[in-house]
Amino acid sequence: MSTLDQMQAFVAVIDEGSFTAAARKWDISPTAMSKKISMLEKSLNTRLLIRTPRLIIMTDIGQKYYVQCKKVLHEYKLSRTLIEDKNGHLSGTLNIVCMRQVAQDLVFPSMAMFLEQYPCIVTNVTVKKTDFRY
Repeated sequence: MSTLDQMQAFVAVIDEGSFTAAARKWDISPTAMSKKISMLEKSLNTRLLIRTPRLIIMTDIGQKYYVQCKKVLHEYKLSRTLIEDKNGHLSGTLNIVCMRQVAQDLVFPSMAMFLEQYPCIVTNVTVKKTDFRY
């Protein structure tokens, strides 16, 4: 198990608010999720969380580590996106604002083919009832 995987597990536990919720999201048992955090704490030689039956409390160092983990995981995601973009897997949001006639004649007929070719792009189409004014 990689440190990155353990960091993701740690962030998931904090973001979800419990080991059970994080484990459910990862489709693993709460015990397996707890082991990931324990292994992370052991590798860092520090306690990140105080566990009680009903509550998870971050230690001071755990709070600081959480902030750094979020930054690292964000940078990791960005680097993955760069590679995926390089390989032709575009992602993001495409916002289209047009008049009703343009939407009917051009946008909607080609939307299915576009989404099939670029499944990671989210499209938002806003249809205006009147002509644009400049």
